[in-house]
Amino acid sequence: MPNKKMYIRLISATVFMLSSVLFATCSTSKSGVEKKTPEPTSTDSVKEFVPLHPPVVIPHSWKDAK
Repeated sequence: MPNKKMYIRLISATVFMLSSVLFATCSTSKSGVEKKTPEPTSTDSVKEFVPLHPPVVIPHSWKDAK
């Protein structure tokens, strides 16, 4: 059986490398999210309403029942 210290060093080196890779990926993904925040668009900024179609008028007389 190979040396027990060798396995401990190998495991500790692996844990160190994986944790540093995880830290690097998390920090880069966080900085990307902060830069990509979209500006809110305001639909209430239109001063005059422009209709998309003419008004629909259904002819009725005042005698017609509802």
